[in-house]
Amino acid sequence: MRHRFSAAAAAALLGAVLLSPAPARARNTAPPPKPHASDALRGEVQKFVKAYVEAQNKLDASAMMEMVSRDPSVASITMGEVLRGWDAIRDDVDEMVGSNDDMTIALGTIDVVPLGSGFVLAFAPCSISYTDDEGPVQTRGALSLVLEKSSGHWKVLHEHASIQVPDDDQDDDGPGPADAMPAVHRHAAR
Repeated sequence: MRHRFSAAAAAALLGAVLLSPAPARARNTAPPPKPHASDALRGEVQKFVKAYVEAQNKLDASAMMEMVSRDPSVASITMGEVLRGWDAIRDDVDEMVGSNDDMTIALGTIDVVPLGSGFVLAFAPCSISYTDDEGPVQTRGALSLVLEKSSGHWKVLHEHASIQVPDDDQDDDGPGPADAMPAVHRHAAR
């Protein structure tokens, strides 16, 4: 004899299965560990990030743009300005060339976090040195990059850079936030 479940019986059976307590060993297991970067992956990504910053320091627009993804969702965010798309980023990089020749970015420790197959987050503190009308200036900042491995090469999919603006109370003789911002706006973190 064949048994047929009515919709109500099937719903009751499904509810009983979903509401029944899980076996003790399943409830007491630790959450899966967060992915960590292997030494090889970390080294590969750190090398890419250093090369990207070196291209910025040299104002090598071609090298920089070669490292940026052509994915339509690529974005660069610097000092509150959002640029979307490869062409917008290229235009901004082209404006930068020749505008601040003496700017140098020095990276701190580059952390690498895998985000899934072919994607990583890389971030690092940095110091930014440049000269303004009053002389040499050095400020601290941070850079974060979401990278995608495409055709065997890492590409910047998302970039975010920021600086720490000096507090007015820190140095009465030095520039305030309004003075510091234009000198490093957009271009200093690139």
